[in-house]
Amino acid sequence: MKVLSLAALALAAQQALAAPPDLQAVVRYETISQGADGVEKTIRYSERWVRQNGHAWRERLNAGAPHRHDDDGHQHLDFAAAPRHVWRDAKGELKVEFVHSA
Repeated sequence: MKVLSLAALALAAQQALAAPPDLQAVVRYETISQGADGVEKTIRYSERWVRQNGHAWRERLNAGAPHRHDDDGHQHLDFAAAPRHVWRDAKGELKVEFVHSA
């Protein structure tokens, strides 16, 4: 009976590690730096994180629109601020998609 209980406990632990629980959170970041000239600079931003069914989604809150060039009509993706989708494929390899709002 003890062997069966240990095996069941090991299986439950393995499943818990393989499938983390779903969650939703807003994470606030603050960075303060001081230059050689004595000027202090504070950077603050927030991100919404969602993890569900093995997929993770990160979205920067209050991010501005992508930079647009008036002369040629294309936009540049800001990889730091762009929404990001992360998951593992059928082979277990990590995959990342950046989402362009246009």
